Amino acid sequence: SVPLVSLRLAFRGGLLAENEKTEGISSFVSEMLSRGTTTRSATQLATDVEDIAGEISGFAGRNSFGIQADFLAESLDTGLDLFADILLHPAFEPDEIEKLRVERRAALRRREDNLGTKAFELFQKELYPAHPYRFSSLGTVASVDKLDRPALAAYWAKYAQPENGVLAVVGDVEPDRVVEAIRAHLADWKGSGAVTLPARPTPSAPAKERAATLVKNKNQSHIVYGFLALSIDDPDLAALDVLTQVLGGQGGRLFVELRDKQSLAYSVTAFDMEGVDPGSFAVYMAGEPAKLEQSLDGIRAELTKIVDEPVGADELARAKGYLIGTQAVGLQRFGAQAMQLALDDLYGLGPTHY
Repeated sequence: SVPLVSLRLAFRGGLLAENEKTEGISSFVSEMLSRGTTTRSATQLATDVEDIAGEISGFAGRNSFGIQADFLAESLDTGLDLFADILLHPAFEPDEIEKLRVERRAALRRREDNLGTKAFELFQKELYPAHPYRFSSLGTVASVDKLDRPALAAYWAKYAQPENGVLAVVGDVEPDRVVEAIRAHLADWKGSGAVTLPARPTPSAPAKERAATLVKNKNQSHIVYGFLALSIDDPDLAALDVLTQVLGGQGGRLFVELRDKQSLAYSVTAFDMEGVDPGSFAVYMAGEPAKLEQSLDGIRAELTKIVDEPVGADELARAKGYLIGTQAVGLQRFGAQAMQLALDDLYGLGPTHY
């Protein structure tokens, strides 16, 4: 009944379509989408989107990239016209590329001062030595400097194909009418056949514990201690989500034991990140360098305990309740629903998987 409509067009790609020379290209392409088309300058495109009180932009992640749009239901035809223009006629203007390149270099410099981010990047590189999940979505200074219009256009032409995507629409629309409207606006979108992502090795768990260390002149220590985990279609994924919440929630075991009782950390949590290929599960902890070894011992002790001892009924119920509640809150917005539908279908889970 809310007079809004959200569109999410997702393509397989993201980090899975990148290599050392093109690292960061997925997010770079996605940011360029709102910076003009061959029929509208960046300024004109922004004005036209604002005129319908809408938002249209690109997005990119580890497994996918695409276009997201939100506007009033009464502006459906105009919104679809803008959406189709961005999809079919991205300009990748050299001047706009240079502006974004400057912004990206600045973001890369800021990243060097974020020790938590650097610890996570180090963990990813150690866990995925030969797999594209080791890459950063921002890329590197070397890879960003090499990105030009032909490279961006080639990426878009190769992967932004109807055979490689799923378009989800959620909101105050009449289904048959919106399908016909989309068909009319995208009549010129012709596919080029099957789209294949670059070959990549299957991630494998390390045979023994490995460590990677980055020393900075800071009075902080940041630890990411983790493991190769599950792919998005693994039947144990829900169990891992609950396990992660038991460990890492605000009242979770890690917080209570390592922060409140032992005062080893000023920040500690657990997280799991699934993917089309096996993802990761890890504990993140920030504290004092003098307590580094004690912190590592504490993390290992809590992980051993949760393997060896059953999780209590109350603890289990709290974790499940939190996850169910946050999912309900997270899916209140049409855009979140559309993204969930598009990605679940894109990854082969089916649109009603959630």
